[in-house]
Amino acid sequence: MKLEQKLIESNKYIIDKLKLDQIADTAFILGSGLSYLAEEMENKRVLRTADIPHYPKSTVLGHKGEIIIGQIAGKEIIILSGRIHLYEGYTIQEVVYPIQLLNKLGIRNLILTNAAGGINKNFQAGDLMLLDGYINNLFQDPGINSDLSHLDFLDNIPFSTALNDLIIETAEKNKIKLKRGVYAAMTGPSFETPAEIRFLKFAGADAVGMSTVPETIEANKLGMEVAAISCISNLAAGISPNKLTHAEVAETAERIKGTFIKLLKDIVTEI
Repeated sequence: MKLEQKLIESNKYIIDKLKLDQIADTAFILGSGLSYLAEEMENKRVLRTADIPHYPKSTVLGHKGEIIIGQIAGKEIIILSGRIHLYEGYTIQEVVYPIQLLNKLGIRNLILTNAAGGINKNFQAGDLMLLDGYINNLFQDPGINSDLSHLDFLDNIPFSTALNDLIIETAEKNKIKLKRGVYAAMTGPSFETPAEIRFLKFAGADAVGMSTVPETIEANKLGMEVAAISCISNLAAGISPNKLTHAEVAETAERIKGTFIKLLKDIVTEI
């Protein structure tokens, strides 16, 4: 089945099941352990993504696999709680299917979040970092084999200047410390070795994770405004003397819950 037909069927299922009468224009994708923003929504309606036709199933701990529509500060938004990763065995095209579906649903503003390991020695677990660049060490691009008749989506500025400025102003207004930096995407699922972290530091990365870059590329290709925020959930291997665990990621996400929710809610208010 062609992609466009799949998107039509997925879109129809969501609209019919949730009886949508007001389409949101802003969406959030919430990374590992960061799904708590959905708890703040009013009038929310929830679908399991596993029930949506053609939608790849989320299999990773900490990724609920839900699409949630509701209001924050009186504004209708969409939240994807959980995401799809290459290391789950999906193709790069399957990884970005949720972005294509959000575009089909009418989303124009996309805020990506993730849990990331801190490489920059000025970072601490619990810091928030606004992405102003990325390094694609996945070595795959969802644009491959797509329609390349218009290459203007291959912008050298991957994140929306307008959204980034809004996020910076919102953080300053609420006295929330917001780092800025470059995110390196690795395939995972293993945490990086100290040698890989030294390589990434030399390459200019401030944080490392296993997502976000394919979504950013696809959103740009579709003409969406995109921004991304990392929760520095741990210090990367070789930076921290401790062995890295998924439990540490979850613990840090819970610890910064109040700050992160406030920032994201205020972004919705200002957007």
